[in-house]
Amino acid sequence: MKKGNAAPWFLLALMWFIARNSHAAETAVSAQAGAQFFHTRSLGAPYETGIPYALFLAMMERYPQQLGANWSEFRENYGLVEDPSRPAGLPVGFVLYDTKLTATRFLMTNCSLCHTGEVNGQVITGLGSRTIRIHAFNTAIMSIVKRDDFNAKEMLPLAAAAAQRNKI
Repeated sequence: MKKGNAAPWFLLALMWFIARNSHAAETAVSAQAGAQFFHTRSLGAPYETGIPYALFLAMMERYPQQLGANWSEFRENYGLVEDPSRPAGLPVGFVLYDTKLTATRFLMTNCSLCHTGEVNGQVITGLGSRTIRIHAFNTAIMSIVKRDDFNAKEMLPLAAAAAQRNKI
């Protein structure tokens, strides 16, 4: 064997050793902790992928034909999974995130929005949803924000009132 050929084999052996032993000291995570993480964490940054919660509530009140007048109608309109234990009636896959910088509560989504399904009335985490109509939801949001009456002058007072009513 040539002198220069030992380095790649040594690195390969070292990588194998590290990969084989890197998880030895980690404690196991329970299925319950994994499910909680899956359902309660938000995706992205609130200022990029979220919407202020009070504004979304105001949008539901102002545009009930597109979104639904309440969370039950919203879930029905877009094929979302209900979970009675979720705060404020939010569908599975929607979470509330409070920012520390501006003290604003945002409505955000997570993986469980698309990856939680139902079979015979049983909610199954990780199962792809067969009922979600995410493109219809996106289309509704885009049609609302294009409207002439969707502007700061019109929406800010409605959002402030929704925040007050909902103690946000």
